[in-house]
Amino acid sequence: MQAETRLRQLQLCAMIEDALARTRAYVKRYQHLASRTRLATVEHVLEKLSYTESILVNLDSLICASPEPGYAALLKAYNTLTSNYEHLLILDPPLPGAVKQMYYELYAALRRILDAG
Repeated sequence: MQAETRLRQLQLCAMIEDALARTRAYVKRYQHLASRTRLATVEHVLEKLSYTESILVNLDSLICASPEPGYAALLKAYNTLTSNYEHLLILDPPLPGAVKQMYYELYAALRRILDAG
């Protein structure tokens, strides 16, 4: 594996860990908000945030748990992001902007790794 590709993977793992921590913080905030209100929109955003968290946990196990993830693992991670793109980022209710931005950045970073590999 090329040193540059490995460096990009390590950077991607840092991005995933950061996105996971931030998404978990949003989940806690929305859980608190949901306990105070019974708005359907808050419940739906909380569901989308929880689903986003599970995707990030999956990406972390695919890419970051292995010392050198193979191309198949990277491609599976990319396909996971691609297949959930519309549901998470386009359809209502909208996710918080910071979570969307993290998703875009992960998607782009993973795409750069696959393009270089």
